[in-house]
Amino acid sequence: MPPWPILVTIHNLVNVPLSACENGLRSFVVEAHMVLRVSAYSAPVATATFTTDDVVSTTPNLFEVRFDDAARCTSDGDGGGPKVWRCAVPELEVVVVVREITRSIRGSSSPYRPGRRADGDLDGTRVVGTSAPLPLNAKDIVEVHKLTTRIVGTEMGQVGLSFTVDPGDKAGYRHRLESFLRAYNPQGLRLVPNVVEVVSELDTFTKLYRRYSIQNYEERLASFFDVYGPQYKSEIPSLLRQWEGREEELMRNLVLDNGPEVTTIDQHQRLTAYLAAYQLDQNSSGVQEIFAAHAGEKEASIPAGLFSALVERYGPEPDPRTYLFATPRYTPAPPSPPRTREVPVGAGSHGHSHFSLHHGSPSLARSSAGASAAAAAAPQRCPPTPAPERPYVSVPMFPTPIPNREAPLETARSLDRSPSFAVDDGAPRGGEHRATVAGDRHETKPVITPKDQVIVPGTTIGASRRDVTALRDALWRKMCSMMQTRQRHSKPWREHLLFFLDQDEFAAAVRALHVFSEAPDGGEVQVLVEEWTHRLDHAFRTEALGSGDAYYAAAVQEAVRLTRLQPLHLQVMSVSSLFHKEQYAGFVAYVEGQAKRAKTERLVLVGGWKNLMDVARFGLRAAADPAGRYGDVLASSSATVHDASATTGDGPFIFLREPFRHCTEKHSCALLVCEVAVGEMYSCPTTVHAPRRSAADFLAKYDSCAYVDQANGPVVAVYFRQQVLPRLLLQCVVDPQLQPCPAHPDRPVEYYVMENHAFACSRCVVMGAYKGKEVAPIEEAAVMARAGLAEVERMVSALKESMLAYTNQLQNEESSMPTAPRRVEAEREIDRLQKETEERVRRIRRQVQLEDEAQLSRINAERTEVQATLEAVDGLGEKLAFAMQQRTPVAAVNALQHIQQERQVEQLMARAQERVPSAPLELVLPLDGPPPALPPRSSPTSKVRSKGSPVVVGLNESRLPEASADDGRESHVPGSAAPHASRAPSTRHTKHASPPPSSLYAQYLAIAGADGKRAVAEGSSRIEQPSLDRSTAVFASRPRPVPVPASDDSDGGGEMSALSAKEALTRGWALLRRGDVAAAHRAWTAVCRAHGTNDVMGTKAHAYIAEAIEKDYAAAAQWYARSLQLDPQDRMTAYNYGVLLEALLDKPQEALRLYDRAAALGDAVAGARARELRSRLAASTSRQ
Repeated sequence: MPPWPILVTIHNLVNVPLSACENGLRSFVVEAHMVLRVSAYSAPVATATFTTDDVVSTTPNLFEVRFDDAARCTSDGDGGGPKVWRCAVPELEVVVVVREITRSIRGSSSPYRPGRRADGDLDGTRVVGTSAPLPLNAKDIVEVHKLTTRIVGTEMGQVGLSFTVDPGDKAGYRHRLESFLRAYNPQGLRLVPNVVEVVSELDTFTKLYRRYSIQNYEERLASFFDVYGPQYKSEIPSLLRQWEGREEELMRNLVLDNGPEVTTIDQHQRLTAYLAAYQLDQNSSGVQEIFAAHAGEKEASIPAGLFSALVERYGPEPDPRTYLFATPRYTPAPPSPPRTREVPVGAGSHGHSHFSLHHGSPSLARSSAGASAAAAAAPQRCPPTPAPERPYVSVPMFPTPIPNREAPLETARSLDRSPSFAVDDGAPRGGEHRATVAGDRHETKPVITPKDQVIVPGTTIGASRRDVTALRDALWRKMCSMMQTRQRHSKPWREHLLFFLDQDEFAAAVRALHVFSEAPDGGEVQVLVEEWTHRLDHAFRTEALGSGDAYYAAAVQEAVRLTRLQPLHLQVMSVSSLFHKEQYAGFVAYVEGQAKRAKTERLVLVGGWKNLMDVARFGLRAAADPAGRYGDVLASSSATVHDASATTGDGPFIFLREPFRHCTEKHSCALLVCEVAVGEMYSCPTTVHAPRRSAADFLAKYDSCAYVDQANGPVVAVYFRQQVLPRLLLQCVVDPQLQPCPAHPDRPVEYYVMENHAFACSRCVVMGAYKGKEVAPIEEAAVMARAGLAEVERMVSALKESMLAYTNQLQNEESSMPTAPRRVEAEREIDRLQKETEERVRRIRRQVQLEDEAQLSRINAERTEVQATLEAVDGLGEKLAFAMQQRTPVAAVNALQHIQQERQVEQLMARAQERVPSAPLELVLPLDGPPPALPPRSSPTSKVRSKGSPVVVGLNESRLPEASADDGRESHVPGSAAPHASRAPSTRHTKHASPPPSSLYAQYLAIAGADGKRAVAEGSSRIEQPSLDRSTAVFASRPRPVPVPASDDSDGGGEMSALSAKEALTRGWALLRRGDVAAAHRAWTAVCRAHGTNDVMGTKAHAYIAEAIEKDYAAAAQWYARSLQLDPQDRMTAYNYGVLLEALLDKPQEALRLYDRAAALGDAVAGARARELRSRLAASTSRQ
């Protein structure tokens, strides 16, 4: 699959902050980075460089820079300008970074190169603006749109970018054009070679889209003007005539000049902004009526017709610029340090500090760094007075003018004022005055200000600059001396403690001395604040590290280690090295002098760039977000305050060892790596989930404490600001949703291989093990998986409803037992027989009581099984609900595959039909297949109903690398394992005195003999009574005589007459007890030959032979199971099978189920055996 080439161009920067254009010339560079999952630098960086002289103001209070007419921004000779990105995957993200070029680069003759400095490394820049990641689809841009224009917001304003299909991709151009013509105009294929060589791809497809009505530019323009200027809709025909064949370029210029198309805005954000603009409640009747009217439209998550209906009822949409972009802001860079100590004060960088003397004292002159008195008296440009601050400077709608100078279209913004076009003539229009300044090569450049301001040095300055410096130094020494004197008796005081404060805290500390004067227009307090700022600027230094620096890779690895993220989840955009001389002195003093143990540790803080830079500059203090919400401006994981005194004093200050513990979505943030003096650390007990308070007795022994927070995990808390020294500041993009490829851990999973049921990255698909295989993007695989999960959820819901219905049926059956016809018949029979004998009455009542107990036992047993099945169904339902809520594609696929692999649904269905055979289960048919033909309930195959159940619609059953299938869960021993199953019973069961097998059959013979005698005695006078043993009635109605040969040795020489099968089986056990094994074998073999394997008697005979003669207990178990399949109501076989499983095959759980089954059928001996075995199992479980 060839990559998709895209040409990326930076066009303009709108709404530049006014503060960026003040106090001298500044240079900036705008960079567009492509983020491809793993690294933001995997593609060349598109750049555009400008200075504050390039900023123009074509609209009041709106400052902008146009890059389209600047030759320096389009040339590749210096490494900048538009770039071609080749995307191997369709999904990509774009991050725009605005950097300020500092003095070292401005003074160099070498041009700026992204990723390099003048001597080969990146240096001399600082980040002043960063955009949120902009998602794009490279496949749609190249194959469908051909040109896409986007506007992204940064702290320095809004940057306009365009993404176009690469004009140099002639082979791809030809292939795409041929594919289009084959579908729309096959006769035009002969013209393809000439068209590719002469006409650009953008112009060709623009004409084709309009010819074949693929794009409706009239509707696009009408929708655009509805938002930005309805009064210009009448100009649409004229615009289309002027721009015929280049409609896409027209739309690009309109977007760059005014704002984004509403169709490119996130629809949920667009809807939220509309409802907020008109103060509409989403749950109101009017809004809900419109939502319901457009609920059937499936073309998008929020249909386009919905906005049309809202506009028709409530009014036009709000300007997107009012809610898409935040207010721009610019923070000036700290001044550069003086090179030598002999440099005079006027030549230093003190004039560039944030709180210079001329800001606070009217008696001091205002001058630039290094400027002479003559230069200070010269005219200087002054920016206009800014308007009141608001979210966005709303610009009136101005259509992009037509580049036809012969017949231009007159609009509010004419050609010479359009930000997207250059103007050859510099003459003012309509009497307007345009201020210009002469530059290099006799060029005229527009300037920001409409007029100049002359600043004349004051004539009342009473001292020279050197005297002012000496005065400030004297005040500073006096202040330090007073602070040291006042704290002499409490604790040692050092000057570096002043640089762990911010400006407000420092001013409050100075005022607390009650020594220095303060006035509205200045005073000694203001001078000390300015001196403190000046010293702070000289003490704090930052240095940007590039990918070529030796420490860059180590810094990235350290950030990965400290955040405990995978390298794939952390994408580093920039790295800055920090050094604060005064804080370093305080840190060293604490480690060497105050710490109970000289031990340091690297920890990390997470938050916004500006907030963390303030931490590095002024020291650590209380943060405002203890929950750590990712995605806000501040998402700090540190400095959670647990003590009220921490707001004005010291800690505890919190460092999370897992700052991204609750991070689930992709977001941008900054990381501040700090050296922390942990010293002697106190480990809190596991029951404590908060740091120790900063009590004196605690701080006398420990420097820090470690505990485990219930929500945020392991935490380290320190108590003094001097314990934290910032080292590195990183701008990062965190994406925890990425899953690593099994073959390439450094690349994310992007595809699902259908044939191999595996996850793969683009490298595996393009040139790896899955080259040429059928693959699906992971998002499409997730859609298929969710459909399968929905089908499983439907089946489980149907099963749950069936079980609940059967529960109600059992309840009704139990409630109707007192009035059952059986009981009425029994009462009538008792009344009729009262005259005969009292013994007969007692027998009848006893029989009715036994039947009731048997039925209650059966109902309770089935109710227990139904409850267990419902609990299993509820457990699976919770898993399905959790899986349906998963947002990550891999989690959804894993959930479906785990459910299919473990066969949970089939096991539930099989368990319900096996253990609750009389429950009417509802059959869930697949949505897209015919109903399956299930066998009847009485057939042997109905026991495993899951084999005939429909397959869950979804992905093929596959196994993840970490999944392990457990298929050996059958409760019966397979036939192939029969030789191994014939082993002696386990020794741990020998200590229980279980009755020998002979006693069971002796009891059986006694009961059979008693029944025979009673039948002869009673004769025809015996009444017909209901019986629970259906198998006895069946076999009694079909007696089959079995010829049994005489035994020469053990039968006393007598001949056995033809016996029934039941009598033959009983006779065999009698012969076996007498020691005549051969005769017993012959008797049972005769039954086998007479009845075969499809009759109950035949299967019983086979089971007796395997158990008593051949000692093959596994085979005997299989014959018993076969006999129970043929006659599920045979309680004697169930009891015999249970004895075999418990005593000889060591399967107590299965034996317990058979005992319960026999007890439910009326076997009191089996019930007693079940209670004994259950107590033994409970005792063994409690001992474990």
